[in-house]
This record gives sequence, structure tokens and C-alpha cells, in this order.
Amino acid sequence: MVALETRYHGATNFRGSRISCSRMDRYEGRQPRVYVSFDYALSGEELHFEAVKQFCAKFKWNGKLCCGGTDRGYVWVFVPARCMNDADASYPQIYYLPHVKEEHNRC
Repeated sequence: MVALETRYHGATNFRGSRISCSRMDRYEGRQPRVYVSFDYALSGEELHFEAVKQFCAKFKWNGKLCCGGTDRGYVWVFVPARCMNDADASYPQIYYLPHVKEEHNRC
């Protein structure tokens, strides 16, 4: 199972604030990452989810995600379908990725 991590990166002299999303493990010696510009219209968790959506769209992943906060940002994991249904209230917040064309690509 793949876990994703999102982090906030403050503004510098050259770039504005942004959020990054990356795998928590290394794949083929590298760590794929996506950066999203900071959108002040969104709340913190929503902004981090935008980064997750772009990361997953890049690799054509879809499914349900659950997240939790850490001292560095958020960690996102895919929720297996067999573990819950739409009426399950045991998860505090479930995020649904937009459906992407079915391909089994891995990053």
C-alpha cells in the first residue's frame, strides 16, 4: 500500500507558498513529487487534498483516501474497498478522487 505525504513550503524570494505531495517510500531510487501553488481560497486540508489529486492524476490512480495530520503536514492512505462502505462512520473524513481512466500505472 502506498502512503502519500503533503507538506507546506513557505514563500521564498523566487517562489510563492506551495504544497508538495510525494510518496513516503522511494520508487526506483527516486521520490516522485508534485507541487501545487498555494490557493488562499481553500482551507488547509482542502489545499493539501488538491496536491494529492494532482499527484494521483499524474499516475492515474483513483479510489478513496483517508488522511491524518502530522507535525510536518498530512499523510494520506488509500482505503481498501473491503474495509468500508459509504455508510461506514468509523473514518472521520474520506476523500474521493475523481475517476481516472483505468490503467494500472505505478510511479
